[in-house]
Amino acid sequence: MKLDFTDQVVIVTGAGSGIGKAAAMDFAKAGAIVVSLDVVGAKECADEIASMGLRRRGHVMDVRNAAAWSALVGALVSAHGKVDVLVNMRRRGARRHRDRCLGRDVGQK
Repeated sequence: MKLDFTDQVVIVTGAGSGIGKAAAMDFAKAGAIVVSLDVVGAKECADEIASMGLRRRGHVMDVRNAAAWSALVGALVSAHGKVDVLVNMRRRGARRHRDRCLGRDVGQK
């Protein structure tokens, strides 16, 4: 089955390496405008996508930063009119961040 994401804006967190990078590459090959996010490797992922002649935007960003999300989504909506897909591949520290947001003691299991 061939997926078609032509002209869809796809944000991929954790795109600097591993499965996040693989997802970003696959969406790009399927025609998406890929926005790769990570604290390390996002620009390199975007550069690799561009070297294949595909559309991309790479951003170094800590996904825990709400203001950064607002700015990014605002810029994407201004440039493309929408964001179609969010793929969250960021894993490291996700449980701890969730617990902090929920007011839980991070030391508890």
